[in-house]
Amino acid sequence: QSLAPTSIRVLGADTSFSGAVLADLATLGTVSRINFVDVSERSSAVWADMAISKWAAVATATNFPDALAAVPFSSLDPVSPLMLIPPNCVPATVRDRIARLGVDNLAIFGGPAAVSESVESLSAC
Repeated sequence: QSLAPTSIRVLGADTSFSGAVLADLATLGTVSRINFVDVSERSSAVWADMAISKWAAVATATNFPDALAAVPFSSLDPVSPLMLIPPNCVPATVRDRIARLGVDNLAIFGGPAAVSESVESLSAC
């Protein structure tokens, strides 16, 4: 309430938030949802309104500490998108977002036990 939002974006699968929570949020502002079942699609959709980014970061969706460690990097000015991927490939939705944004530099978070080398070349799933 103290932030007085006019819009609120809720990120998570449909089962992540109860109807009561969504109703409470709706009393504060217009609620929109990013609720794709697939975590890669969901994390890519967060950046749909971004026009351009020279940097992007990826981290495996299966090892949350790597993605958590990427958040400060992604938050640097200028903000760069952080998207979640499987450990051994880059889904089309993430590859498309990287291309659309004109990304020149990719930061990969997680060592070889978490993310395979094929991610470096943006190998498709």
